[in-house]
Amino acid sequence: MALEEREIMPLALQVLTQADWNELDDALAPEPDPLTGLESEAAYRALFDRIVFTVPPPLGLGRG
Repeated sequence: MALEEREIMPLALQVLTQADWNELDDALAPEPDPLTGLESEAAYRALFDRIVFTVPPPLGLGRG
């Protein structure tokens, strides 16, 4: 997981378009939450995305 956070995600943030991210979201949306086994609710997903893109690496993808 460290490799993804250190190498892959920063590169993905540079090269993927919003359409690419939307396609990824659509492809992964049907997957249940790995912790609860339940479908993620829209509000939970939006909050999670906000946290991930705000918190700086290595815990998130934000720029600090």
